[in-house]
Amino acid sequence: RGKCLQIILPYRMTEQDGQFEFHSDRWKNDNDVYVAETNYDEYALIHNTITTGREVRTLVKLYGRGQELRPDILERFRQYCLTHGLEEENIITFAKRDSVPHSVVKLNLGPVVKREVN
Repeated sequence: RGKCLQIILPYRMTEQDGQFEFHSDRWKNDNDVYVAETNYDEYALIHNTITTGREVRTLVKLYGRGQELRPDILERFRQYCLTHGLEEENIITFAKRDSVPHSVVKLNLGPVVKREVN
């Protein structure tokens, strides 16, 4: 909505490099989060598996250090989303905002994909 928002979540490191987890009391879910791809200077592609009871959802995010990312990075994000079951029409890239400082990350996210745990 045109405003920056800082969200702080209690991530816990796991024994796997680049993998974190947290439980949300507010949303009553568990999150398994890992850094799927990064080059540290430009972007990080984050994969989040969210489990609420028997329902499992996938959320993919692409964070950038600047307001614009190279087209090849955006395409890798798109391909990653498609490979992990996210549909093309649900892949969203937020437009850059002039009011967002350069140091604040840009968020591009794929949709939530739901599936039931057996």
